[in-house]
Amino acid sequence: MPAFNRNPLSCGKTIGQKTYLHVDCIDLLPYDQQSRIATAQQLADVQKETHFNVIRLDLDGPGIALLAYSNFFEDPFPALKESWLVDLDQKSVRHRNYAESSNPPILHRKELLLPQEHPRREEYAALTAAAKSRWNTRSTRRIS
Repeated sequence: MPAFNRNPLSCGKTIGQKTYLHVDCIDLLPYDQQSRIATAQQLADVQKETHFNVIRLDLDGPGIALLAYSNFFEDPFPALKESWLVDLDQKSVRHRNYAESSNPPILHRKELLLPQEHPRREEYAALTAAAKSRWNTRSTRRIS
């Protein structure tokens, strides 16, 4: 099971040395992180909200993933549609499309990716709680 660390940023969900956050959090980040994201967008030739809605920051390395989750706000547990993995040191980009995947990655606990004051954060937290409750009655594994 992944280890959740204390998030060194003001927004997002940190697992290990990677922090996942919704694009609504960009303006809440320190300038250096905002700059890294802007550079990644330029290298990948993509725009927030148009092409991606979630960012994964590698806190101990040069990597940033720009992730497009289908229907982020409408789907309780959205599937990953596309990703751009950007290495800022190498100035390289790897694109992956999950549209044809029979088992794309699914986003859990999306409320943690949003700013604290987001109007739908509590709604998504309730969905997570309901899913965890249902899952815990069926399995000994946890939703992370």
